Amino acid sequence: DAAVRLDLSGITRVDSAGIALLIELTRSVRRNGGEIRLEHASAQLMAIAEVSGLDKVLPFVPEAGSPES
Repeated sequence: DAAVRLDLSGITRVDSAGIALLIELTRSVRRNGGEIRLEHASAQLMAIAEVSGLDKVLPFVPEAGSPES
């Protein structure tokens, strides 16, 4: 029952294929009854997610000290 924690801190560049992969991973985990948390997303990834409205869909964990935390 533990949540899947995906550490994104090693991601330095992202494009639409990377976003699509995160969406599919999220769907897959949820479809199988689990939870997923996307941790340590870069500013670039967060900006793309926000512009596309996916920041409301993808389960990003706010960084400590950010307005969402």
